[in-house]
Amino acid sequence: MRDWKEQLREIRDGKTTAEQRRDEESRASSGNPRSRREQPPVTISLGLDFGTSFTKAVWRNLATDEAGAVALPRVFSDSPFPPSRVYLSGDRKCLAPWDSGDANCKSLLFLKMHLTGRQIGPPPHEITQIESVSDHDLTFALSVFYVARVFLEARLNTKEQLRDVITDRRVEWVSCLGVPDAQYDSDHKQTFEELGKLAWSLSLAMDAGRISTTPTVEELLKVVMELRGSHDESKQPVEIYPELGAAVLSFLVSPQARPGVYFYFDIGGGTFDGVAFRFWQRDENRYVEYYSACVEPLGIEMAAEQIKRKLRENLKRKNVMSAFRAGEEELVLELPTQSVRNELQTAVAQVVMDAKNCHGSDWIKGNDQRELAEWLRRAAGYTTGREELIMFEGGGGTFSCHHRRWIEGTHSARNHAQCGIPPYHLQKIPKPNGFHVPLQPEPDHGRLAVAYGLSASITTAIGIAGLPSHATYKEAKKAHIDFDDRCRELYGETN
Repeated sequence: MRDWKEQLREIRDGKTTAEQRRDEESRASSGNPRSRREQPPVTISLGLDFGTSFTKAVWRNLATDEAGAVALPRVFSDSPFPPSRVYLSGDRKCLAPWDSGDANCKSLLFLKMHLTGRQIGPPPHEITQIESVSDHDLTFALSVFYVARVFLEARLNTKEQLRDVITDRRVEWVSCLGVPDAQYDSDHKQTFEELGKLAWSLSLAMDAGRISTTPTVEELLKVVMELRGSHDESKQPVEIYPELGAAVLSFLVSPQARPGVYFYFDIGGGTFDGVAFRFWQRDENRYVEYYSACVEPLGIEMAAEQIKRKLRENLKRKNVMSAFRAGEEELVLELPTQSVRNELQTAVAQVVMDAKNCHGSDWIKGNDQRELAEWLRRAAGYTTGREELIMFEGGGGTFSCHHRRWIEGTHSARNHAQCGIPPYHLQKIPKPNGFHVPLQPEPDHGRLAVAYGLSASITTAIGIAGLPSHATYKEAKKAHIDFDDRCRELYGETN
């Protein structure tokens, strides 16, 4: 029997679509009720953006390439996305955010940051009151539970949205889980691979009623251990893909996509992520090579928390976030933002300069980069007479004009003009045509761009030719070159 990857390749290459269409027309005209049951299955891809603060999902009908946002259960009135957290009830049951109505429930926030070893807030053993299991294993089990519940809800909502397409046809599911680009190129990659596959298995068991959707912590730990020892990973239709690379897939899959070096910065709630990669074509094949990636706890919530802690006044984190949102210059200038700004600009500068060092000194002046910039400007619908380095931005924190100002301000703050780099211009990824978003209020596409790209990544014939750790410059860094000294050499003192 063909495995799911082989079937997807056939769908991607168009080898079965025409044949399936002829079969459907024949069955429809026969009037035979049995023929409807024999119709080919509907293959649906789910792209899951397991964000630091919120989770987003997008479905895609792989036969028609139609896509839409999944309407996951609403938790907060001001956000159409559920928070990425797990609640623990008084009787020790694990609850998804949409299960919890008890104000006395404990919660583990920023699951993904805990998963990669960055502890924010109380450690898992304090929340669960379990000392015999490591914090990593507790976080992993709770993350498996959360992602499983999202998978379960995503399948239910997608079936509802596509009920007229599915009718009584069988649905074949595939899914892609996003991984921070920096973590995709680290030892954490295997953790996310296992997380996705175990969560899918757990969601199927929940759907079949074999496992409760609200197990106790002890029951969850036992189930995850059993699944780890019994499941066949090759049979779980879940892949992982770098998040920010997925966000620009809506551009790269276009036949008009231009080769060159792309930059993307994601301003999330918990983290600030950045990536630089080269896209090129050889014959009919397309490739991306990752030059540099960063992930730092400098998203709007974490930045606001850092700023709040530096104040003597009784200013709440939400007040700082309101200042970010409103662009209140006077208020923000009174806040101790310098250290946060310096950390963020160091991350931006590292991404840009690593790309420059990896690609060569003439990367900006080459025809590819000039044609890419012009194509991106036309796609965004604006023109300018000056040379610019265009960067994509996305994430739930793009409302923070101060984060955006800090990113663009890196050019002058780190003297990048002296390195032959033109001024930065941040640009949002436009919403693709035909993308259904049944969410109210409709969010900016930047918040759904990662999930949208993940839903397409499984069948997109764009190969990953290299990761940042493979790049020559990074190898030189490993060869006893002190990175702090290199930063001072490139950027000067930043204190």
